[in-house]
Amino acid sequence: MDDPQKVIVALDKTIEYDNFMHNLTGGRSINLPQEVTENLAIHIIRRVEKVNVKWCKTAQPPIPGDAYRDNYCRVKLNYIDDDVHTVISVMRQINEIKFFSSSGPCSFGPTEKWDIIYFLDGLDYKQFNFKLYKFRLANVSKEWKNLKVNRTETFRDQASVGRRPRISFDKIKDQLIEHCELIWQGNVKDLLVKD
Repeated sequence: MDDPQKVIVALDKTIEYDNFMHNLTGGRSINLPQEVTENLAIHIIRRVEKVNVKWCKTAQPPIPGDAYRDNYCRVKLNYIDDDVHTVISVMRQINEIKFFSSSGPCSFGPTEKWDIIYFLDGLDYKQFNFKLYKFRLANVSKEWKNLKVNRTETFRDQASVGRRPRISFDKIKDQLIEHCELIWQGNVKDLLVKD
């Protein structure tokens, strides 16, 4: 959803449906669809960080992951005899987006790859209030791989045997506080709805 207004409408309709079902059955709240949460995060990143992040699900050909940006270059110098040959390639940065609306654990695919990971805090989503956190850590970084998932196992331990590591945002934040950056908090209607 490239239009932030459509994302807000989708969020509003999802909340409306959730309230209807809750009043009808008294059950627990539904999970917000990834189409809504990932696009909310993408639009917040675009507005706050002023970068053109794109949703992976609309890329052609499809790209694994949640969001990406083609925004940085890698320069490689090849020395052949006395000549220097420069190779410049555009790198694609993969951004993982995790959404949570409770204190329960976030789940990670054991082979998921990312360069930067964002966490969209939706604890107060029914009032359209969110927080977006950023960790400049790749899934292969030493810090992320050594993240304690429980008392005896790390993220790497579980992922290396094909299990889905599950850990709450608060436990991630407590262990990696020096890498955690709150990049935005507030009401998404104030941020994304055009005047």
